[in-house]
Amino acid sequence: MKIQLVSLSLIAAATFASGAAHAATYYVSDCQSGAASSCVAGNDSNTGTSMSAPWRTTAKVQAQFASLAAGDQILFARGGSWTNASMMLQNTRSTAASPITINAYTPSSGATARPILTEARSGTNAIAFDNGGTAVADGGYVVKNLDLRGGGTGQWGVFTSQLTSDITLSDLNIEGFVIGVHCGENIERVQLLNSTLTNNGSQGILWGCNNSRVEGNTFNYNGYLSTDGRDHSVYLGNGTSSANNVTFRSNTLLNNSVPKSGGVCGGVPVVVHGMWNGVTIEGNTIYQAPGTANSGCWGIAVDAGYGSAEIFSRVVIRANTIVNVGGIGIGCAACVAPLIENNVVVMESGDLVGIQIPDRPVGSGDAADTGAIVRNNTIYFKSPTFAQGISMATQGGFTAGTKLQVVSNLVYIGSTSSTNHQCYDTTGISLSNFAAFDYNLCYDASGNGRYSPAYATLANAKAAGFDAHGLNSNPLFAAVPSSSNKWSVALSASSPAINAGSPTGSSLTDLLSVSRSTPDIGAAEYGSTGDTIPPAPPQSVVIQ
Repeated sequence: MKIQLVSLSLIAAATFASGAAHAATYYVSDCQSGAASSCVAGNDSNTGTSMSAPWRTTAKVQAQFASLAAGDQILFARGGSWTNASMMLQNTRSTAASPITINAYTPSSGATARPILTEARSGTNAIAFDNGGTAVADGGYVVKNLDLRGGGTGQWGVFTSQLTSDITLSDLNIEGFVIGVHCGENIERVQLLNSTLTNNGSQGILWGCNNSRVEGNTFNYNGYLSTDGRDHSVYLGNGTSSANNVTFRSNTLLNNSVPKSGGVCGGVPVVVHGMWNGVTIEGNTIYQAPGTANSGCWGIAVDAGYGSAEIFSRVVIRANTIVNVGGIGIGCAACVAPLIENNVVVMESGDLVGIQIPDRPVGSGDAADTGAIVRNNTIYFKSPTFAQGISMATQGGFTAGTKLQVVSNLVYIGSTSSTNHQCYDTTGISLSNFAAFDYNLCYDASGNGRYSPAYATLANAKAAGFDAHGLNSNPLFAAVPSSSNKWSVALSASSPAINAGSPTGSSLTDLLSVSRSTPDIGAAEYGSTGDTIPPAPPQSVVIQ
């Protein structure tokens, strides 16, 4: 019996070794503009299977790609540079379990800079997973450690189309294209991870993929072509088909939709349009410098923007930090039972509505808003001329619907505010629309605002049935939210918000995923690490 077991083990090991032997590695080196001085160009007549005899061009890569075996690798030389680097790639042998990988290698010179692939021709893409003809199912690709450059005129950095699936894009620099990454509709399981997208004129990403993930990326100066608010750092959109299950997590968005010709952000940094079933937007930081956003620069908007029918179900907007955007911090419309919790919205100057449902009138065929849960968010206004913390007011005859819950939220309005501000707005909607509206804190340090347009004080609101357990006390933050503490909204030990949240309706964890036992009001639970150190920023990338 022992001999048989040994034999089976040897057979398995031999099978694994045989499978690994079939995978090949191909090397590519060219020395166009921007290459390291030590760069040595290859030759397309080489076998390409050793660093000493690499291929040279991306045209060679494209020509050979369809014939590669599953598990093969194509490696570009660090310190190398390629111009007119467009590649249209398709392979029907690769799989998610045994993908073809496009990566970088360190040549004998020891160069460390990422391979630069420049495609600056108008209407041309750098990397396209597309055969340009009849759609054929393919997939199983990994692309990582490349520097893709569009020179301000290239079309797309990475383009996915047709029946492609199972793509991982990781540790990339993508800059200077019209769109950094276009992930087309009905494409499955695409990931964009730990990459930097900079100076892409129309969108950093245009994304309609199913069961996909965008995580740990930095978006900077994307959407700069915007003149009408329709260019964005991040656009999750699809047309008439429904997309399912996208996660947008732990990304940093800076300098969004700021025209290069001068001006301020006028486009939503993260916008979601179309038909989506399963959207999670969590743990992201969206930042504009004070005074660099107008009323169209909403932070996150999941809402109807097309002429066709739109619906958003299973939407979660959680634990995001949104600073100095304009108009609306977080907005939803045509949203069915969205969950909006543990977000931090900070406005250091200017006007803003922290959270608004509906954020606009919906169109014919769009879903009706209903069932929103808005809980444990902290909204901080330093010195607004107009401010509302949370608005569930009617918009153009459309309401937030019924079975609504607004609980355990904290709204702070600073002492230098004008008289035109309120913590909450329920204009056009009655108490009966709410399953719960309670345990919220509204503090107006200036003393010259209102609890809501309808109710001058918390006492007036309580008399009408709102916020029976609400507070109007100073929440006593541990420190003023600012850039120096990453806009921490941690509570001090003497805060009245501690243990004052809804015992049954509060979020189960705080913005740092710390469990709530007796819940506090606001995004930060006292006693979590967020009360002693500021939350860690989302993962960023250092471009080599």
